[in-house]
This record gives sequence, C-alpha cells and structure tokens, in this order.
Amino acid sequence: MSSTAETDILSPSFDLAPYVENYIDIGMSEDSRSVLQNRLLPAPGTSIAVGYGDVRGVSRVAGGPDRIAPICSIAGYWSRPKEYRMEARSGGVFVACFKPWGLTPFLRSSRFDLGDAIDRNLELADAIGVGTCNELFDRIQECRGSADRKRVMEEILRRTLCGSDHPDHPAEKNARAAVERIALSGGTIRVASLADQMGVGRKSLLRLFDREIGIAPKKLTRIIRFQRSLRVLKTSTSLAMAAHEIGYFDQAHFIREFHELSGRTPGDWLRSGEATPLGRTFSRSIRSSHLYNTIYE
Repeated sequence: MSSTAETDILSPSFDLAPYVENYIDIGMSEDSRSVLQNRLLPAPGTSIAVGYGDVRGVSRVAGGPDRIAPICSIAGYWSRPKEYRMEARSGGVFVACFKPWGLTPFLRSSRFDLGDAIDRNLELADAIGVGTCNELFDRIQECRGSADRKRVMEEILRRTLCGSDHPDHPAEKNARAAVERIALSGGTIRVASLADQMGVGRKSLLRLFDREIGIAPKKLTRIIRFQRSLRVLKTSTSLAMAAHEIGYFDQAHFIREFHELSGRTPGDWLRSGEATPLGRTFSRSIRSSHLYNTIYE
C-alpha cells in the first residue's frame, strides 16, 4: 500500500550552518508495509542518510537500473533525475543535506573521493569509517524523534570535523568563494572567467573542485543554472523570455538543457502540477537559499 510520510525539516545548529543546508526526517508509521516514492532533481548539494526501523530504499537514476540504497549511505551530486522508493513497515530515513562545499571537511581523515559518489548512493562506512558509521546507525535506532536524531547526527559531525585539519583549511575557503561566485552569476559564468576572478589558473581551479567539491566547475555551473530556471519558469510569460533571463543563447538550447537535467521539457514540467508533499515542504524550508529552488518534486 502507499502512504504519506511524516516529514520534518530541521535547520542545523549555528556552528554547523556553514556546511549543512538542513536535515530531513522522513518517517513512516503505518502498521502494514508502506511505499513512498519521490523524484529528485539535480541540485548543488550532497547528503548522508541513515535509515532506522524496518525500512528499505531503492534508487534509480534516469536511464539506469534499480539499486538498493545502503542503510547508511553517502550521495554525491545528481546530474540526472533520480527516482527514490522507500518501503517501510515502521521507521524511516534521516538525511543530512550539505552545501556544495560542506561535506568534504568531514571526510578529510578518510580521504574519501566524493567524485566517486556522483549519481550514486555509496556505503557511508567507506567515507567516515566503520566504527563511526556503526555508532551513528546504532544511536539513530534508539532515538525517539527528529530532534533527538538531529542531536545525534550533529554530535557525530562535530567529532568528525574536529578530527580533520579544519576549520582553517584554506582550500575550503576558496571552494566556498568559487561556488558563491557561480551562484552570484546565476550559473552563467565561464570556467575561464571564474579562474581569473579567483586569481588562479584553470588547472588549479579544476583541482580545487575535484578535491573540495567533488564535481567539475562546469557541471556545477550547469546544475545551478538549471535550478535557477525552476524559479524563473514560474514567473516568466514565455519560454523565450525565460531562456533570455536565465542566460541561454536561445530557446532551443534552454529546452535541450532542461530536458537533459530533468527528463522533461520546460512546458511539460510546468504542466506537471503540484509537487509532492515532501517537495512542497522541502522547497519552503530552503526558500531563502540562493543556490537552488528545489530538490524533491
């Protein structure tokens, strides 16, 4: 049977706000097995997720096969739309959503390559260590609500952060500055111009993104521009005007790019109707973000 989820969106504590966008707690409370399906759009963020209770997740990136999501997982950027199906008798999943530069500072000790997680859910233990991952999983199982799960997650994050060469890592500051410049341009800045503004060579910029962000600057720019288009489309009177405002050379280029990232044309997306309850809740929670408009449809 299908079921609606009990969803809580929680803001990070002050000390973790520079890295974490928010936390999402998606819980299922039906006695019989329930199924919740969501569609995710490419967005400039990464995440870690911990399942609790009797829950099972399956994900599928557009054009790919179904893959069982690890009960404790780390996910990189989605360059294509993703379908996620959660099956549960009871329990749910607690997700920490990170800003583009936000996850790497927690992974320095393990030297986990975030680029390996593009379009994939990988085992969290490979990124933060088996012992830390097992502790996080066990403690999340004992929690009695969203606030308690947030407390446990943040305790582990703080400890992991203190174990790295943070917070004075210069590369982190440069990564954040580079992403902010991309966001300020609305995703229209060219890689060469970004390198010039940062005062570095193109190869140095590519290495910075590879180490600190886990995705090439051109791909991140493309995703940020796509996310901006979701906002512009809702207020523009025509596709041609929207394409011009977003910064595309012509309407055909805009439609082609939008289709590659969302699986639909802009017109189809506008006609698709209201977002799911999770999509509406999440979008309200990040309304002040200048990096993206939505993730969950």
